[in-house]
Amino acid sequence: MKILNSLVLMAGFLALGQSAHAAVIANYDFEPNNLSGTQADIDGSAQTDWTTSILFDNAIGTGAVGAPNQDPLNRDLFTGNTGNFLALSSNREGDTGVPTGTTGESTWFTFDVTPSTGTTFDFTGQTASIDTYAFNSLGSGTSATDWTLYFSLDGGSSFSSLGTFAGATAGPSAGTTGPVALSWSLDSLGTQTGTVTFLLDPVSTAQTNGVVEQRATGFDNLLVEAEVIPTTSEPVPEPLTILGAGTAVIFGSHFKRKLKQKSKSKG
Repeated sequence: MKILNSLVLMAGFLALGQSAHAAVIANYDFEPNNLSGTQADIDGSAQTDWTTSILFDNAIGTGAVGAPNQDPLNRDLFTGNTGNFLALSSNREGDTGVPTGTTGESTWFTFDVTPSTGTTFDFTGQTASIDTYAFNSLGSGTSATDWTLYFSLDGGSSFSSLGTFAGATAGPSAGTTGPVALSWSLDSLGTQTGTVTFLLDPVSTAQTNGVVEQRATGFDNLLVEAEVIPTTSEPVPEPLTILGAGTAVIFGSHFKRKLKQKSKSKG
């Protein structure tokens, strides 16, 4: 009976080696500072059985004082309670509607996650999340932003919204407020074996004037979770092979102990 139990446990451990696992498949926390042109941050996930692109800042046009939207006057890293967060001038957040890259769509961030060959993402029961911040150093007005997360399954040709939520708010001379955590259910994505493109769009709901050091909203810890399922793997030995190999090991150990006991009794 002991031998049979040992074999069952051995087969169980082998089966566990092929199981799926939940993972953070995208992680942007702005530590260290990776801002460079359209690059907002580099993914910090393990990228085990998947690949994740950099986080792109697709800002177009100009923001405060006629400076480009990616200029330090309109985009910078501030320090919050969760570490660095990406602060965006309220001046560049006045766009509305689904981002398309046309004039008037000031700020939208995109990134791709792609499962490795033979791997599936299951988004059921999983979430995407961010920590939001707001900043106001002026004696008037308010900094506030709505955040919408979209996804695309056709390489960005069309996007579907996962929902819109209000982020942190900063009143007159409030300095930095936050974090206010936002979370989106990813159930509607189901299971995917191809690339998923995500798009984060902030839209100001308050005053939209001032450089980033005057009025800004921002985010940190952009995370996406999924269950990573290996659909192909190394050939698994058939049950009889496992039992045969296990039996040989267990009986070998058993007879070795018996021989030692006999040697001791003769001595």
